[in-house]
Amino acid sequence: MKNAMKNATKFILVPTFSCFMVGNALATDFRATQGDGICPSGYVLATPSDARANPKQACQTLGKWYIARLAGGGSMDGRGYQCQIRDKDDRDLDHSLCKKADSTVSQDNKCYWTDWQSKRKLETQLACKKGTSMRAIAFKHKVHENGTHQESYRLSCCRDSITARCDGLGWQSKSALDTKQEAQAVMTGIAFKHKMHENGTHQESFRTTFCEPRAAKTLTNCQWTKPVSRPELEKTFSCDSKKQRINGINFSHNTHENATSQERVSLQCCDYKSSIKELVINGSFEKPKLGSGSKSFKSIPGWTAKQGDIEIQHGVAGTPQHRKQLVELDAHNSSAIYQNIKTQAGKAYRLIFYFSARPGTTAGDNKLQVSWGNRVIDTIDAGAGGKNTVWKKYTYAVGACRDKTQLAFKDVGQSNSLGSYIDHVSVKLIK
Repeated sequence: MKNAMKNATKFILVPTFSCFMVGNALATDFRATQGDGICPSGYVLATPSDARANPKQACQTLGKWYIARLAGGGSMDGRGYQCQIRDKDDRDLDHSLCKKADSTVSQDNKCYWTDWQSKRKLETQLACKKGTSMRAIAFKHKVHENGTHQESYRLSCCRDSITARCDGLGWQSKSALDTKQEAQAVMTGIAFKHKMHENGTHQESFRTTFCEPRAAKTLTNCQWTKPVSRPELEKTFSCDSKKQRINGINFSHNTHENATSQERVSLQCCDYKSSIKELVINGSFEKPKLGSGSKSFKSIPGWTAKQGDIEIQHGVAGTPQHRKQLVELDAHNSSAIYQNIKTQAGKAYRLIFYFSARPGTTAGDNKLQVSWGNRVIDTIDAGAGGKNTVWKKYTYAVGACRDKTQLAFKDVGQSNSLGSYIDHVSVKLIK
């Protein structure tokens, strides 16, 4: 995406119908504190999205007449003020709504390095924290004054969607010419140990830990990287692409003519792709294809106008979030569009779309109402438009009660033929 495009994820849990509720999997540990933007140790400011995901819990946490600060300059009212949530509030406030900080990985750092771990212990093991998977491994040597050396290693771990079903493979000796461990799962840890023989020699072995990807993800196109020797100081091994996952590790030895050997390392890297079917038809509004400009329709593949027209744009004002086209929900006047999504009663789904103000418009031009199953689940405001589009990502967990559920978007801003861009709409089953 270009610099003008910024993604700010907003996750809202929607208990859509009385016959099926998504549940409280996103329940948050809230705490109300005194002071504007002040949270106790172990807590951070809750975001407007956190409050909207658990509005009842958040509101009950606040005093009846509190107006509390939220992250990003937002605020939330206590029940005396109807629990209103704002994305922006410039007032000086007396209270804050905090949430318990993530104990696995900092919210501000999606990836982290573990501490160095010496391999000279009888048995050493490093594993990524819960909710993260291994992306790289690094080795280094430290030479002591007495001429001995100490080898250490560490892991780079990143946030990931992996299950708790993790297994460790058996110990594998590294003394063989070629030793490897691999599994159709994401590698999350590695352990080393030394066995001392009676003749004074030692044998190093290793084993790995793998966690199964969620059903929504599959590992494909797995390939081993080229074996690379480990230099004396430090060497890091990782996959070529950030989208790949480590699926195996191989230690091999290159024997020289003078009978010395050099250890080499290679990784098995796999593409990590979603296997869940996309349920939205024409979610990026690429059909019908326009050469340039804009055109209005009563219906297009997948979508039908519920009010007004469907206006597709190609290169009119601002850059699309995905591919080449987008939809403006204020064609000649405020409009609404819908699509009937194939669903299963009692199942949960993840709804994602991107929303932006039209460049050069006022704040009143860019207000969007989102409905699922003929029920309004959110009304959002993109603010005034700048020189280019600024796309924000919105994510919702929703439930279904029947085999078809209507998804609808409606412009509720000024009806003047300008405003409310949407693009890249997606609905997928949550497994």
